[in-house]
Amino acid sequence: MSALAPITLNDGQATPVAHTFNPVSRVGNFVTYRENGVGLPFDAERVITTDLKTTQNAHTVTLKVYVPYLEEISGQTPGGYVAAPKLAYFEQSVHVFNVPRRGSELERKDILAFAEGLLSEPQIVELITKLTAQLS
Repeated sequence: MSALAPITLNDGQATPVAHTFNPVSRVGNFVTYRENGVGLPFDAERVITTDLKTTQNAHTVTLKVYVPYLEEISGQTPGGYVAAPKLAYFEQSVHVFNVPRRGSELERKDILAFAEGLLSEPQIVELITKLTAQLS
């Protein structure tokens, strides 16, 4: 197994910005990465988790990306107190790869390539970003 290293991903903004997720914990094959934002509350940090589970016949790799969004805070008390922002909602992406033990590394490269291609395919991008279902 390779050593844990930071993961850097670009966001989807008009001018993409690179975000670095640092490994913060590992329990068995479950690893948590966090984007440690300066000045952000702990529950407002973006998180990636990876997990590898093995059974007698298969391996399951689960990847999750969690992106929280905070409430917009406006105003303050007469004494100048401004409440800390609270979690408003989050976006999450979950990817599960189920691969049989008897499968080869080349076959696992194929399923990964199909998944990467699927997520960048224009119809799928529109489905996710604009919530536009395909019509016949």
